[in-house]
Amino acid sequence: MKLYGKVALVCLLTSAIACTKKDGANQNIDPNKQEGSNYMSDKPGSWWLFGARTGEITRRVATGKDSTKNGLKFSYFEKIDENPQVEQSQWKRTPEYFGKNEGKYVSLFDMDGSQTNYVTLVFLQEGATEWTNTQDYNYQNTKINLLTESKVELSDGTLTLGDTTYEKVTKVHHTLKGKIALMPNYLNAGTLDIWFAKGIGIIKQDVDVKISIFGNTYAEKKYTDSLLSYHIAE
Repeated sequence: MKLYGKVALVCLLTSAIACTKKDGANQNIDPNKQEGSNYMSDKPGSWWLFGARTGEITRRVATGKDSTKNGLKFSYFEKIDENPQVEQSQWKRTPEYFGKNEGKYVSLFDMDGSQTNYVTLVFLQEGATEWTNTQDYNYQNTKINLLTESKVELSDGTLTLGDTTYEKVTKVHHTLKGKIALMPNYLNAGTLDIWFAKGIGIIKQDVDVKISIFGNTYAEKKYTDSLLSYHIAE
């Protein structure tokens, strides 16, 4: 049960993970063809304000800087928890990385909160409606294979959030899974839905993760972030 518990914990921490077979979309990415993000603005002064159903407010900001991680070049963003109960200087800032590689939109996900152990994820892919990612990940000296099966469920659609209707919207549904070497099958770890608006970027995320084994729930996380407002710098 101890090993299964580790898998459950890792799957929870992936609120946005992805991965599949060794020929998955995130395998064999050419570092020489990696560019910064062009799906959403990376110009300093651009920002996106999100609200959760539970009332939390976060702001994604573009820094205008590039960063190299996992051997690839990314545009560097930060996501800030704007907690009115805490001094602004103490607001938590989380690094985020977005890039593009030959029609693949690539990001990094921090699996354990250390900001050093990242998984490479193709979260959107031009000309594709289904794809997978896979990557072996070490958590507390246990090697785990992380799997995400991704599918485009909406293309060039619309989405209304509050008083605003967004056009040219794409929705990608990610099914999250994970397993260790001793397990014959993957454990289902829940789902992640992401909506993108062309020229704006991510406008909504819906996370529903729950890991149950033999009737015991080891991990559970559910939240929705929706775009409240944004500003794209000229």
